[in-house]
Amino acid sequence: MDNKILEAGNEGIRAALNWVGDGQPARGLAEIERILQDRPTSASAHHVKGMALAALMRYPEAIQSMREAIARSTGDDPAYFFDLGTSLLELGSPSESYDAFKRSVRAAVLSGNTYYLQPALLLKAVAAFKDGKREAAREDLAALEDETSSYCAGELWSKDTLLQHLG
Repeated sequence: MDNKILEAGNEGIRAALNWVGDGQPARGLAEIERILQDRPTSASAHHVKGMALAALMRYPEAIQSMREAIARSTGDDPAYFFDLGTSLLELGSPSESYDAFKRSVRAAVLSGNTYYLQPALLLKAVAAFKDGKREAAREDLAALEDETSSYCAGELWSKDTLLQHLG
């Protein structure tokens, strides 16, 4: 999660995020677009907008919002890169997705915010596999420490399911 959302003054952004998380992404999108009218430079607001658009399966717009969030941020929040990578993978861009997950892993390690570390490693391996880079996928899987799973690109992925695909 974007830790800046938890800061004072971001109640509206938190509310929009809650709508997205509660399965009402259209309502969250409406709220965050209202907030962006007043705070167009808010990286957190652009991030939540991207999350809402992704939940609505509007991936090209989600990617645009995620990139805007990254451009307006300090670049140290793994959530921004993770969510960008997920939308890119959903859209069928494994090479770009791999790069986003790689940046998410790096940001997680450098910032100490490791919430996204294992899921990013897993989906980085999935992106490598979908991009035909089987050896890179195996190397990424070797770095996984737990049995993380993530639903992305139409499948529930885990270390075991990816190993089965890799043969």
